[in-house]
Amino acid sequence: TLNTSSYRVLSSSKSRMKDDTTMQTKTSVTLLVGVLQPEREPYPVFSPEAMEFLAAVSAEIGASELHTIPEIAAFGFWCRRAHLEALAKRHDSPFPRLGRGLAFHIAPSNVPTMFAYSYTIGLLAGNANIVRLSERGGEIGTMLCGCLGRVLDRPEFEPIKRRTSFISYGRDDAVTAAYTAECDARVVWGGDETIRRIRALPLQPHAVELVFPDRWSFALFSQAAFSQADEETLAAWAHRFYNDT
Repeated sequence: TLNTSSYRVLSSSKSRMKDDTTMQTKTSVTLLVGVLQPEREPYPVFSPEAMEFLAAVSAEIGASELHTIPEIAAFGFWCRRAHLEALAKRHDSPFPRLGRGLAFHIAPSNVPTMFAYSYTIGLLAGNANIVRLSERGGEIGTMLCGCLGRVLDRPEFEPIKRRTSFISYGRDDAVTAAYTAECDARVVWGGDETIRRIRALPLQPHAVELVFPDRWSFALFSQAAFSQADEETLAAWAHRFYNDT
């Protein structure tokens, strides 16, 4: 979570970027789901409201045609209540914990559902969230975003909606700078080049950053092990290798 080691009570800030220059900068932003300017007051970690909302998203996916799409079905399975409760138990603490405030996520374009996982972790960590989706996002991301929007539109989840913003805009450092200047946490998915570019944009002194740079995967195959393995074992290895690649 974004605030695993943060036990201090964070003061809630109601500051908003209201100056004309900033608002003009954001005119190129498209609101996809939620509200354009979310409330930023921190919530407790694993709040009941967040848990209820995500369990409802899981149920919505399971009850619709979306469960036939593997990537979306996997997200719905991840959000099921039993898994959320297991996560809460794993990260339990005797100390009261709150989110940092407003988290700004820059989601990757090459993994269509990653924006939803990043948002979910931010929400469970007690934060309000602005998630920037790439304009190059595909149909899977659009469908999942629509599902989240339908659940957020339910009256009982109005408090979560007021703390949620899914947006889209082109590659524009001025817009990104406007958002990053007001956030309490910044989450950047992307390669080393993207991270270097975003890190040139200043954060508030108290803000934290979580980045996911270039990653490399390697596989080593043992001829001796393959020669001794039965068909069932070979099939299991092939399945795992396929999933990884």
